[in-house]
Amino acid sequence: GGSTATVAASLRDAASLLTEVRVAQAASIERFAERLRQASMIHIVAPMSRLGPALQAAQVLREVPRLNAVAVAAEDWDHSHAYLTVDAGYLAVVSGPTGADAELRRWVLGRGRGLLSLGQPIVEDGPGLTMPVDDPRLRVLVECPLMETIALRAWAMFSSP
Repeated sequence: GGSTATVAASLRDAASLLTEVRVAQAASIERFAERLRQASMIHIVAPMSRLGPALQAAQVLREVPRLNAVAVAAEDWDHSHAYLTVDAGYLAVVSGPTGADAELRRWVLGRGRGLLSLGQPIVEDGPGLTMPVDDPRLRVLVECPLMETIALRAWAMFSSP
């Protein structure tokens, strides 16, 4: 809906942000991939406004490292998916902030399951990747290739001798 110049500027900003996150948080990307690799069930939880990138992230995780990943809307998580946290290998990746952050902390952490943040930390100083900006347009453009990077790292871990 924007002018060509506006769209081009957003794409340049997204590419710069993606590079910044990949470089500054390289060690966190490795830890993120390792946690994904160990999970038996992965939920990518995102608000409805960012469900598209979450669906793409889950698909990439299923295709590349062959992980059991699905995307769920944060607005539905607490009353339709919380019971799945009984799986000892459950891992939630939260594209926060969401309206379900308190419930996610209560259910997931309360059962001793894994919880990773993608964007704004859901747990102060908790594991995950942070986005140094909160522009929703940039988040949508950056989250997909960032999850592709993480999926490739997880796949490389599987295929290493």
